[in-house]
Amino acid sequence: MLKPTQRIKQRYVLFRVIPNKYTEEDVHRMIYSSLRSLYGDVGVYPLGYKLISFHSDTGYGIVRFSRKHLYRGIAALVMITRYQDEKVRVRSISTSGTLKKLRERLNRYLDASESNFIPNS
Repeated sequence: MLKPTQRIKQRYVLFRVIPNKYTEEDVHRMIYSSLRSLYGDVGVYPLGYKLISFHSDTGYGIVRFSRKHLYRGIAALVMITRYQDEKVRVRSISTSGTLKKLRERLNRYLDASESNFIPNS
């Protein structure tokens, strides 16, 4: 088992896709293609990218990056301007070290009925 100082630390980013008509698979493709175009195939791996969740009804989602390369990941998010020949805007809203805190921040943006799209685990 790794010591806490040796493990790779993660950061989570709450983002919003405008317009909110895309599926989770579409969002994964647009983020990954942006990462590849900016950093290449070899440069994507150290970022530790993973799409945690996305809700197409609201356009809000959570993505994970390694702490060391967080700002490169956020840069790739905001560089997304087009997808399938349509204008798209991806906005980074908040960053946190834990999903719990990010879920609390997300509740500020959504009504209580819409905020349960991220399962508590």
